Order: sequence, then C-alpha cells, then structure tokens
Amino acid sequence: MNKNIKIHESWLKFIKSEFDKEYMNSIKKSILNYKKSGKIIYPKNNEIFNALNLTDFEKTKVIILGQDPYHGTNQANGLCFSVNNGVIHPPSLINIFKEIESDLGIKFNDRKGDLSKWSKQGVMLLNATLTVKQGLAGSHQNKGWESFTDRVIDLISEETNNTVFLLWGSFAKQKKKLIDDKKHKILESGHPSPLSANRGLWFGNKHFSLCNEHLKKIGKKEPKLREKNKKVKKVVKKLDTDNDGKPDTFYYDDDGDGILDTVVQDKNQNGKPEMVGVDTNKDGRPDVIGHDKNEDGSIDAWVVDSNFDGKADSIGIDTDGDGKPDKFNKV
Repeated sequence: MNKNIKIHESWLKFIKSEFDKEYMNSIKKSILNYKKSGKIIYPKNNEIFNALNLTDFEKTKVIILGQDPYHGTNQANGLCFSVNNGVIHPPSLINIFKEIESDLGIKFNDRKGDLSKWSKQGVMLLNATLTVKQGLAGSHQNKGWESFTDRVIDLISEETNNTVFLLWGSFAKQKKKLIDDKKHKILESGHPSPLSANRGLWFGNKHFSLCNEHLKKIGKKEPKLREKNKKVKKVVKKLDTDNDGKPDTFYYDDDGDGILDTVVQDKNQNGKPEMVGVDTNKDGRPDVIGHDKNEDGSIDAWVVDSNFDGKADSIGIDTDGDGKPDKFNKV
C-alpha cells in the first residue's frame, strides 16, 4: 500500500489487501492519467481516504452514505456532505443543517462546514466514489471505487453491531442490500438536495434525534455535532495606518484558537468600518474582503480572492442588509 495513503490503522487488517487488487490498480492509473493530462482531481491526494482516516473502525457507530465528492474549487475534503471551513455551504449541507436545527435545536456557523469533528467521534461520512474531476459531478463513478466502498460497508455490517446507517436518497438506499438489518439500525429518507427536500422528502425526517435515541438505548455516547461557542473574539493586533496616533485597523481572533480570523479597518473611528477582511482558510491571509461600497456605514460588497493574486474570483453582494453576502457573481 502506498505510504502516502492515509488510513487509520484500525482499518488496515480489514482492507489492506484491497490495495493490491486489480480494480484499485486501475483507479490509480486512471487518476495519474487524468492529472498528467492537466485535469484537476478532488479531493487532494492526502484527503481521498479521509472517511477511513478520521474514523476509528472500533469506534464507528454511525454511517452516513454519500454519492461522490463535491466538484467545486476547494470544496471536497474526503468526507461526504462536508466542505472546508470558509467555503460557502452547498445546498445539501444547508438543508442538513436546517434539519438538525429543527430536530435538535442546534444552529451552525455559516462559515464552518467541515464535518471532520463528526468523523472523529465515530460518525463515518463515506462517499461511494472517492474522487471526482473538477466541475464534473459523477465523473469517477463506475471506475472501481464502488468495489472498495462496498467492501467497507460489508465490513461494518459484518464486524460491528448496532451501527446506525443513514441512507439518504435512492442511491444510498441501494446499499441497503449490503447491510444486515437484523444487527443494525437503518434510517431511510429522501436526499437533502433541494430537488428532493423541496418535494417534502427530506425535512422532518428527524434522523438526528432518532439516531441519538438509538445510541442512548444501546449505551453509546451520542456525537456532539457542534462545539460550544468559544470566548468572544478579542483584538490581538492594532495598527495606526495613517500615523495620527490612533489605531484604525484591528485584527481579531474570532474563535479563541490563537489564529487571526478577521481584520477591520475603521479610519473614521466611528464604529462603522470601511473594510472587513476574513481569513476563511486559516492561513493568516484574508481572502474575503468586505467593503462599504455605498458609504452608508455598512459592509455591502464582498470580494473573494482565494489565489491571493490581486484578482477577484467572485463578487458577493449583501442584498438584504444583514451584513452577509447572499448573492455571488463569478468574475
């Protein structure tokens, strides 16, 4: 097995041999050929097996099955329905969070869509296909990945007991035949995508509370889907950019993790900033910049520059005046 493949050691005794099989060699060759031809593949190489890397086999208690990774820039991180923090939430994830809020009363931060904390608590987020071409949904289906992920589902069904399987949509429901329903709890629903949810097939399924009830019944700890809010943001750096003896630019650590999250520029020092910068990637550089375009004391236009090349990727407009961009146009 390639040393660059990251998988939790608890899985190796079950699936190590899969990496020597012909279908896996075929997948490797296909991905290499795609990349040699200049095509971009998601997720990153070291995140392809994140579903098995972040979830300990021995602690697996819930499985959520997806279809294939998100195909947009910087979205996929190897976990179904999950996106990197700072990425605008895709419609399916928005609907998942809405159902959780309705079902459990838990509200999510609109900047944080990374579900890796779920994975680390035993909630496996497994796509049937583990890679995808940029901009082409389903492009790596029927290339061999299903043989691997079906084997993973088989193993969980065979080797564990009282695991909760959440099957959302017709594709996931097809995997029911791989699961021993005498040993495990299976919850079925429509898919959280707008196409399904808007037809009444998603909202109100209460899968999250039903899952928690089952886990409690069998003596397993329910996962914490969201961390408690941390301390109020604090100023960690001040600058006097116009040398008038008064600071006008402030850097904040919004969530208490020691990393700068936002920069606010208020040259008039009236509490109404002209510019707000947000570091969505947690790399110390603000990549989303908000401006007071109308000079009315509120941020109403946002520029996304994820490549830090001084060229905007997209422009966001706050059309309803809530301080958040709700309409984005690619540049």
